[in-house]
Amino acid sequence: DAYLMWPMKDMLDSLGEQFLKFHSESRLKHEVMIHSIRKDSDRILENKEDKWMESNPEEKFREVRYAPKDAKWSMSFWAYGDQTLFAGSGTEHFAFIMRSREFTDLITLLWHQMWTQSKK
Repeated sequence: DAYLMWPMKDMLDSLGEQFLKFHSESRLKHEVMIHSIRKDSDRILENKEDKWMESNPEEKFREVRYAPKDAKWSMSFWAYGDQTLFAGSGTEHFAFIMRSREFTDLITLLWHQMWTQSKK
């Protein structure tokens, strides 16, 4: 499983639709389950015609919740296994991976706290 704080609109603007579509198709091919927390403002993307961006409740490899309206952030993280990917999607365009089981466990613990405050 992978745990994400993923402001989808910001990441679309930063990485581009082609890359995110390619990444989504690769993830589904390998049956990687993601649990994603998005910004509340990303709800508008649910109405797009692009099926790869939808958070369809029937999809078995993606679960999405939306953070409280007052939660604001532009940097993303993706925690999986013993790695955490950080990606700047605001004015600072950079990414790096931290490989550490203890660090990823801590980030995942903090992610779970935000998950409990987020809604479908």
